[in-house]
Amino acid sequence: MNNCKILIAFALFVLLARHATAQLSAAQINQLGASVVKITIPLPNGKEKIATGFIYQSKEYAVTAYHVVAGASNILVRYERQGAERTATVQKIYKHADLALIKIDNPLNVAALQLATAELTLNQNLTALGFYFDAKSMDQRKLSLSSSNELRNILPSKNVTEIKNNGCPGLSLVIHKLQDNPLLPGFSGCPVLNSQGRVVGIGDGGLENGAYSISWAIPVSEIAKLMASTESFGTTSLQSTLYFSADITNEGETVNLQLADLKFLKLRTRSLAELAASSETDDLQGLNQMINTFPVAIDRSRVLFDIYQEASSGAALVLPKDMTISISNTKITVTDATNTYETTIEVATNLNQDQMQQKSAEFEGNAAGFSLSWLADPQFTYFCPAYRADGLIVRRKAFVGWAGQQNPQEYMMETFAFKNGVLLCAANKKKNYNIMFLNQRNICVGSNFQSAGCSSVLQDMTTWGAMTVAIHLTSFSI
Repeated sequence: MNNCKILIAFALFVLLARHATAQLSAAQINQLGASVVKITIPLPNGKEKIATGFIYQSKEYAVTAYHVVAGASNILVRYERQGAERTATVQKIYKHADLALIKIDNPLNVAALQLATAELTLNQNLTALGFYFDAKSMDQRKLSLSSSNELRNILPSKNVTEIKNNGCPGLSLVIHKLQDNPLLPGFSGCPVLNSQGRVVGIGDGGLENGAYSISWAIPVSEIAKLMASTESFGTTSLQSTLYFSADITNEGETVNLQLADLKFLKLRTRSLAELAASSETDDLQGLNQMINTFPVAIDRSRVLFDIYQEASSGAALVLPKDMTISISNTKITVTDATNTYETTIEVATNLNQDQMQQKSAEFEGNAAGFSLSWLADPQFTYFCPAYRADGLIVRRKAFVGWAGQQNPQEYMMETFAFKNGVLLCAANKKKNYNIMFLNQRNICVGSNFQSAGCSSVLQDMTTWGAMTVAIHLTSFSI
């Protein structure tokens, strides 16, 4: 059996090994949602942190994530169902599990959620209730448990040292790794519920991993340690530039992109330097290979990307900043000022794997056109799809379009990412990939872009690099 067949067999095993456990009903969610509150922390720079909490033990108290309320002088608690807002103060913290207990001033008469006593089982159906990003109303995520492990074992290696320096949470903390739908920014502190409506975990994370966010659930047993904690808490907030930064909203104007029945919300803008420092994707080696194709002369801090994420699927779109964007139903087209480059991103939903294959082939044919002969560039082409344990299937390709055996004309890179019935198709085409460009590029690279006419070539290669990195990062959150 070849590697592709082995990977396909593994992916099918992951998809089929699900227990048919019950989900919460709409009536249960409506009742339990009254005990879930939105936590907002205004920041001095005009931004704010968003998190979720839930009423615990009595109406005066709520459990939430410590990293959100750490150092906060003003904590706002909103009862979304009742349309009321209250202030709150921190009463207890337990840094090792990133938990905090807050006391609500003049609380509403809301019932406390009950904690589960039974252990979680693999693939058990779960529901998380919370407030993602700038959403005005509570949202729900259907989840299941994929594994339990120490936190250090699921984190990107680039962030382990940073989290250790923050001192929160403990890297040896045993957490629940979730699958199916990501916990989006703002779900930190949310209750993760079983089919009986009891809390089995607390949503945590919001860790920014390049274009994506990483999240997990803290076992409900850690709440007892929070209640017994005597740790002191002061006015110092967590200062990491990457860790938990995904919970910070109001980074700019709210921008939504509607594709088919999916709404992509702009989460943040990041530079190439920041993405290179924080990203661990499904293909980190391939990403680094692309980043390293940028000329050394480029200032990576000035190459910017807008990052969008869709709430229900975790699909992430990465678009070079300040490009021209047009949207038509299921498709986005992105072009640069010179019309030398064109990126096309298309979304399809509710697909099975056969339909995914058919749609991918259709997209590829439309993106390539029929006027050139296309040959694969093995440097950037997967020989078979790659599979991730959470069900993601991804394939990336690169082609040179030829008009005759010695006359290259265009270069195209593609990403196809498929998860839970949602397919992302992305392609970028460079239209002037001809002998003249290749000769100019070689001269300029050899002179470190000091030769005459190389400033325009440098700009051209910067735009091309930004477009290809964006295509590579268009995928699904971990």
